[in-house]
Amino acid sequence: MHAERMHMHHACISRVHHTYMHHAHATCNMQHATCIICIMHIHLSKSCVFFLYFFCFLCALLSFQVDLSMRGLSHNDAELISKVIRGNVHLQQLKLGYNDFGDDGVRVIASACIQNGVHHQSLSLLDLGFNNFGDEGCTALACHAIAGNQALRSLYLSGNHLRKKGAMAIAGALLHGCGLSAIHISANPIGPIGMKVLAGAVAQC
Repeated sequence: MHAERMHMHHACISRVHHTYMHHAHATCNMQHATCIICIMHIHLSKSCVFFLYFFCFLCALLSFQVDLSMRGLSHNDAELISKVIRGNVHLQQLKLGYNDFGDDGVRVIASACIQNGVHHQSLSLLDLGFNNFGDEGCTALACHAIAGNQALRSLYLSGNHLRKKGAMAIAGALLHGCGLSAIHISANPIGPIGMKVLAGAVAQC
């Protein structure tokens, strides 16, 4: 790539395990500039860790796309993700697949998708595949991130523990009205009744 069209920054965004860090790979495309935030295994002082953590958070607030897939994130990191969602009105894609947010973390992330009754106006893709959550997290997503949300177009929920209750929550959100054009729910124990309810809701949308 041409030098004038590429800016590369290396920073850290993780909790400190003693003085070692790991996680995060976020990519943001800002017009003709591309900013890549990479996390490496680095030995740093706590003051340097804090500075880089803060710098990476600011970059995420300016990004159109944030990819934090496969970074070992858990429910303890969900509050930071929610701040990125609330603080970045230009965020279009948020990829969080293959982490371990669980029901608690997904509830926090879902609640960040709506503020004062208004959904995030730019977020069109949310990937929460393979995050070890079930019906409780799915119900939170249905209520806060799906129902009435015309901006969200693609939702990835594959590889979790969604059952009939979660499927019914999604079906209700679809019938309420939303902008989803694709929802990925493979590798979930939804069962035949849940699938039938979902199929019926999709047919009526």
